[in-house]
Amino acid sequence: TKMACEISCAVNGNQAIEKCLNQYDLILIDCGLPDIDGFEVSKKIRQMEKFNQISPRPIVMVSAYPLDKNLKEECVLAGINHFITKPIIYEDLKRIVVNLMLPLTK
Repeated sequence: TKMACEISCAVNGNQAIEKCLNQYDLILIDCGLPDIDGFEVSKKIRQMEKFNQISPRPIVMVSAYPLDKNLKEECVLAGINHFITKPIIYEDLKRIVVNLMLPLTK
């Protein structure tokens, strides 16, 4: 809300996939969702975008673990655009959101 964004939350991966049928500008997804992990959710969102001819939206993965080579590779394979670790620092998130959204506003 500090960034004047309208937010919609999902309680699990399946609900996140359903909600992404709507046109969101950016998707912030947790790595460790209760039913399907964030990587699988991201892959399904990318498949759904392609099937429904929706332009790919930026996806930011949130994790309690630092980004290492294996996580980075998983992010790339899942079509994830950026990665941020918990605890989320507002300025870091703001910088990521602004950088990812800039191309959409030009």
